[in-house]
Amino acid sequence: MPVGIYKHPIGWKHSLETRKKMSLSMRGKKHNTKQNWIQNGYRYIRLLSHPYRTKKGYVLEHRLIMEKHLGRYLKKYEHIHHINGNRLDNRIENLELTDIKNHMSYHAKKNYLLRDRDLLGRFI
Repeated sequence: MPVGIYKHPIGWKHSLETRKKMSLSMRGKKHNTKQNWIQNGYRYIRLLSHPYRTKKGYVLEHRLIMEKHLGRYLKKYEHIHHINGNRLDNRIENLELTDIKNHMSYHAKKNYLLRDRDLLGRFI
């Protein structure tokens, strides 16, 4: 077992002494102040004033761009489709406003057409 770590009923925990050392080592250092990050191919922007932000205060960049273009907040049921499939390409020309039903239908059709088939046209 590593020094300074002990087993707690909930999980592994750092000892009080180790936590003090970690705290002292962070003094004077700048903490992570990320304003944007990428997850699952989508870029998130930190915007604490947005009504549909995540618990940590982030909003998807493509939603912000579409909201600015429309001049209003998007509804929760409105989805944004990336026309060229690149989730980081958030130019307004590449974004299309849709609802979840049409968005899922589009991707289902696309995936259906892309599946491999044998010589008789059957799915492999």
